[in-house]
Amino acid sequence: KEVMDKLLESGEEVMQGSAQIATVLFSDIRSFTSLAESLSARETVAMLNEYFTEMVEVIFQHGGILDKYIGDAIMAIFGAPLTNPLDADNAITVANEMIRALLRLNTRRHEHGLPAIEIGIGLSTGEVLAGSIGSAKRMDYTVIGDSVNLASRLEGANNFFHTSILTSGATVEAVKSVKRLRRIDLMRVKGK
Repeated sequence: KEVMDKLLESGEEVMQGSAQIATVLFSDIRSFTSLAESLSARETVAMLNEYFTEMVEVIFQHGGILDKYIGDAIMAIFGAPLTNPLDADNAITVANEMIRALLRLNTRRHEHGLPAIEIGIGLSTGEVLAGSIGSAKRMDYTVIGDSVNLASRLEGANNFFHTSILTSGATVEAVKSVKRLRRIDLMRVKGK
């Protein structure tokens, strides 16, 4: 609601686009295709709805904006259109809380004889172009730019490193409070 109020208050200016610093979070279900093949269509939809409900609640609790669902993936933004000095901190908190929420969800799934869900999360902070993008018939407020692409690539790199959460160096530098982080590696992502 507060985002919609801000957008309405700002009028056309915000909708037309602006460059700003934001932290982007990408989350994706691991091995979704094989998981979905083991379920009926209704079970797959029920699983996704239950999973998305849990994850989006965590995002909203910590000041994030749900940008979109991309199949079984979630894209969230911290810092657009509303900025907060703790956007990077909030994004890291959300990533950790998503893993905790997933553990609780998987406990319930196990009790009903359902397979566990595994996810990977990528975080990247940097300049994004934020605004309403689309056609005259349908527009969405979203962010685009290298930070969005990097968050997606980091999410995918979790497979290689056997990790659940990877964050960019820029996100680490933007963090204001002490977080338990460890350096994994230097990497060159596709497209860079």
